[in-house]
Amino acid sequence: AKQREWLVDCYRMRIDDDMVYNGRIHGLYDSERTSTSIASDFLVFCKLAIKRQALPSNWNWKAFLSTASGLLNYAFEKSDAREKYGGENVFRSFMGGRSLRYTGEIIYGSGIQSTVLDKDHTKVDMAIDDAFEQHDEETFAARPELFEDVGGHAIWEDLMWKTTN
Repeated sequence: AKQREWLVDCYRMRIDDDMVYNGRIHGLYDSERTSTSIASDFLVFCKLAIKRQALPSNWNWKAFLSTASGLLNYAFEKSDAREKYGGENVFRSFMGGRSLRYTGEIIYGSGIQSTVLDKDHTKVDMAIDDAFEQHDEETFAARPELFEDVGGHAIWEDLMWKTTN
């Protein structure tokens, strides 16, 4: 359970860092957010985590999204990481430890101060944005194939309903 929560916190800290360090507004911080836009932004993160092989092979998507549903509506910044995990330093990973920021950089393919998305991030982001252009429930339900590698459409639909704006 802690592993799942840690990875959700990695995502939440990254969207906070993106807003603070490069002005990229997405996820919870988007002023026009909906439950679908939050879920689709998190879907980008999850698909990139698969692409970057950042997840164990036996990853339990249902349990992970159940954990995420209780956290995605809440901000998470470095001070929260220090309080919850006893620290957060991107260089910790070079000394054998874990870092939320470093893991986010691996998953997204760019650092927190980068204003340019890497090629894979751009490709995944565009595919999901195209699929969810209206960020509404009907569009979300119309593309179940997008969820095959992340646990299936039903659990993502459940996440969307639990992630209120």
